[in-house]
Amino acid sequence: MLDSASLAALQQLKDKMNAGKPNKNGNKQTQNEQKDIFETRDGTVRSTEKSYGFLETNSGDSFFIPPAEMKKVFHGDRITAKIVTDKQGRKHAVPYRLINPFITSIPGRIYLNTKDNNYYVNVDSPGYREKIFTKVPNTIRQIEPKDGDWVIVELGDHPLIKQGKQASLMVKEFIARKDDAKVPWLVSLRKYNLPVKCPPDPQSLEIIDGFERSDLTNIPFVTIDSPSTRDMDDAISIEDHGDYWDLWIAIADPTAYIRTQSDMDKEAAERAFTCYLPGYNIPIIPHIMSEGVCSLMPNEKRPALVARISVNKDGSLRGSDPCSFCLATVKSHARLAYDDVSDLLEEGSSENLKPDEVIAVELQMFSEFAKTRAIFRSQTTVLFKDKPDYEIDLDEQGKPIGITVEYRRTANKIVEECMIIANECAGNFLAKKIGTGVFNKHTGFDHDKLDTIIKILGMNNITDVTKEELETMDGYFHVRTICEQQPTGYLDMRLRKFQIPAEIVNTPSEHFGLGLHSYATWTSPIRKYGDMINHRLIKSIITGTEPTAEITDSVLSKLNTVKRINRYAERDVNDWLYIDIVEPSCNITTYEAEINDISRGGIKAQITEHGANIFIPFSVINPDKIPEIAANNEEGRIYDHGKVKYELAMKINVRITNVDRVNRNIIAEIIE
Repeated sequence: MLDSASLAALQQLKDKMNAGKPNKNGNKQTQNEQKDIFETRDGTVRSTEKSYGFLETNSGDSFFIPPAEMKKVFHGDRITAKIVTDKQGRKHAVPYRLINPFITSIPGRIYLNTKDNNYYVNVDSPGYREKIFTKVPNTIRQIEPKDGDWVIVELGDHPLIKQGKQASLMVKEFIARKDDAKVPWLVSLRKYNLPVKCPPDPQSLEIIDGFERSDLTNIPFVTIDSPSTRDMDDAISIEDHGDYWDLWIAIADPTAYIRTQSDMDKEAAERAFTCYLPGYNIPIIPHIMSEGVCSLMPNEKRPALVARISVNKDGSLRGSDPCSFCLATVKSHARLAYDDVSDLLEEGSSENLKPDEVIAVELQMFSEFAKTRAIFRSQTTVLFKDKPDYEIDLDEQGKPIGITVEYRRTANKIVEECMIIANECAGNFLAKKIGTGVFNKHTGFDHDKLDTIIKILGMNNITDVTKEELETMDGYFHVRTICEQQPTGYLDMRLRKFQIPAEIVNTPSEHFGLGLHSYATWTSPIRKYGDMINHRLIKSIITGTEPTAEITDSVLSKLNTVKRINRYAERDVNDWLYIDIVEPSCNITTYEAEINDISRGGIKAQITEHGANIFIPFSVINPDKIPEIAANNEEGRIYDHGKVKYELAMKINVRITNVDRVNRNIIAEIIE
């Protein structure tokens, strides 16, 4: 199969070959003359539930692609298209050249056509319903795939490369039978080329790093997690010294067992992040380690990397050198659950938690510490909103049976503040000592969109912000604070669409979202390979040994890529399972939902009760096709005769009308 670079090169060669050929008038046409005849635009193909589609350009323009032309492309293809104007003056896009194909490796459902004895595949791509001719190697034929079974296919022929030929695919891998209960997980993982199994168990579970460790088993460390958590990688303790606290953070140390560049280390580096899916987690290290010898289980001695952090009673770090690290042996004195701790601290008692006096006092100190730190951090950053997390509950067969809604309560905020300050200190420590590490970088808004942001702020009567200010952490905080003070969440949600995601880098960098000048995570080494790297660097500093971790561009690329695609896999599995959860409520239950996106195709929203993402087609919003009702996707609003009817962050009442199992969409209508 040709890669995207080869495909582009082949198309360019064809362009050159055709450049000197006679046109219909017998005259030779140069490439420059062709460009004069057709306006061309680069963009991404977006298909619809109908047979037509759209070309979405980087500049935000959208051009209609007629049904006949959509047969030349796939949803997600990056293409160059000719922009043609019809007799009525309407513009539409004609796919012309392939830049990057969407299908390089993608799941699909296989079918045998008994008339021609050929196999065809429905690729798992939004809006693409046609079956595509597919070549099947003998190794797959021997499995005897049945109609509807799941396979991985790769692109054979693309219509934009082989003019006049239909698209063709090649089966690369068999995934699962159509009735396999694990289909949502297996398909989603293989879609993003993620592993589906735990790494193999090691031959030995001996500590191999050879470092001496202090005995800190007398310190009353506790873990606070969800009741189902088994890979416990952080334990905390706190001491009150009158005008300041000493915060102890003990983090599990898998690098004590894993030699750099060993097979287990290479496997962890390749996996990069533990993939958390509903009811099924795929770790970066073997379960016998992540949930066994490395997990900070109660009353078990464990090797750990420990930070002692001094924090003033106003929430600031104490002195010029507030944090010290050491290697130690620790013991968790209690395994606590979020809700039990929150009940105790918020209501004065807990049915499930009756701590001894030492831990009871410690939890009260933690509550005071977390509140103080939150107030302190609010001076430089907008704190996380208290929005719930939604967890899908499964039965023993893996069928979804309900939703658990988890709120950010007192215990969650305690752990959150402990981890943030620990990672802040690690970032400062690595920056000061060696100037490198695995750092999280966040620079706020997309700098190419700053003029647009200034315009939006001006439209909302906010004129005291400059473009230069938006490029700074203080300016970002200023704008986010303004958004938080608005009577609705509209402006905040609109500007969030111009934020760039955080990225992982190997030099100290500002994190605008947290209001910190340096942030390096080391608190989840069981789950993140980048944290394992930071452990090794910190250990080399405090032991005076040569660093064994190297942070190359390929390592950073892997970390950033896997972090992103793990989220995609989790989203896909959730979309699959939510179909079964909400289908019984179709045309029955009315829910409250929050609008999170508006386009000319319709409204995307999230139901607040159970977290399902829904879509409300514009044809449902405006069934009579009244021209005065129009969607402005740039503004994130729908207007009715010039007045705002719906906008981002607005709460609406909805009812689910049907579910689309093929594209895994939940369709709803608005209840006025």
